[in-house]
Amino acid sequence: DRLVNKLLHPPLESLRHEAKHGTPHGLLDALRRLFQLKD
Repeated sequence: DRLVNKLLHPPLESLRHEAKHGTPHGLLDALRRLFQLKD
């Protein structure tokens, strides 16, 4: 559990920052490709 949290914390913080201060499209696209998610 702690390992997963440690791995996911930086990208989630980046998404939160982008959502507050700009458009998170680049990070969202990368996550979609990484986890093979549909639009």
